[in-house]
Amino acid sequence: MASRTTSFATGPMMLVFRKVEEIMRADPVLAQGVKTWSTWNGSANDAMPVTPSMCPYIRLSPISLPPVQQSVSHVAAALGIRIESAVAGLIAEDIVNFWDAIQDSLHIDKPFQGSTAYCTLQGVKAFSHEFTRPGFDAWRNEQNPPTAMLQGTGLLVLRVTRTA
Repeated sequence: MASRTTSFATGPMMLVFRKVEEIMRADPVLAQGVKTWSTWNGSANDAMPVTPSMCPYIRLSPISLPPVQQSVSHVAAALGIRIESAVAGLIAEDIVNFWDAIQDSLHIDKPFQGSTAYCTLQGVKAFSHEFTRPGFDAWRNEQNPPTAMLQGTGLLVLRVTRTA
């Protein structure tokens, strides 16, 4: 990881983002199967467009979203995490199964309050989530030999408490 260029304190939004990254990287299926991670930590991969040689590939990007009114006296911040995935080739099973592994790493199929991800994220003040399943697009390069990959982007939205 490259050195930070500012001295701003790390807030709850970034703590949650890095915790999601940690959970996904620790997942045994993703740890074994992902060739390239791009998580905006200062590595060269962060600014490069994805290519088939980088696949299977995951890019996580933080997205600031409008706050959510939780009660009369409490507003929660909303953090979006764009999850981009790609696999080499044009076989649907590869990208759909890869996306299922991504969802499984975050235990999205379970009620949030009962999941391992929730228990871990609760420690960094995330308390609910929404998850979109992506559509997938094909990418083809006519070089010799031709290369192709399937890509998908989903959005994980987490509600984050900004108070102590």
